This record gives sequence, structure tokens and C-alpha cells, in this order.
Amino acid sequence: MVQVSFTGNQYVLDILGTDLRIGGSYRYQRLAPHIAEIQMTESHPAGPAHYTLLLTCLSDRQGRFIYTQHDGPIAPRQRQNSGHWTLQPQGGKPTPVK
Repeated sequence: MVQVSFTGNQYVLDILGTDLRIGGSYRYQRLAPHIAEIQMTESHPAGPAHYTLLLTCLSDRQGRFIYTQHDGPIAPRQRQNSGHWTLQPQGGKPTPVK
């Protein structure tokens, strides 16, 4: 499970239950009233990863996603999975990745 914080065109991804924090850049695009895509480039410690998240809304605060990794440093380099997303109100600003 991960928690992702977005600011401007940058994001910080925290892998919950670990100390791993990864940063990257993203581009958000709304495709239809309840469908959006986020194209992400991640600065993973083992090398850059490029993936997209296809998001569908079930309500204003939750929905489903399809994760597609196009290229990445960890095998398999290309993979896909799906899951649920939940939007949480921002309690404070995320700490930047250095």
C-alpha cells in the first residue's frame, strides 16, 4: 500500500510500512467526466520508472485504478495491476524528497 502526495507537477510516494520514499514528476489528464490518467516518471533508487495510472471515480473521494508500468528498474520491467484509491484531505504539506 502506498500514499502519494501531489504538489505542482511533482509527487512523493511513501511505501507504507517501510522507510522508502520516492519522488517523481507527473502529468494529469481528464479523459471523461469520471475517468482520468496520470502519467508518472519516478526517480526510483534503482533507476527511473515510467508508468500510468488510469483512474475511475466511484464517488468524490474514492475509485478504482489500473497501474501500467511501461519501463522500470525492477523485473518485470513491464507490468500491470489494479486496486482501489482513496482521496484524503491534505493535513499539511508533504516533505520534499532530497
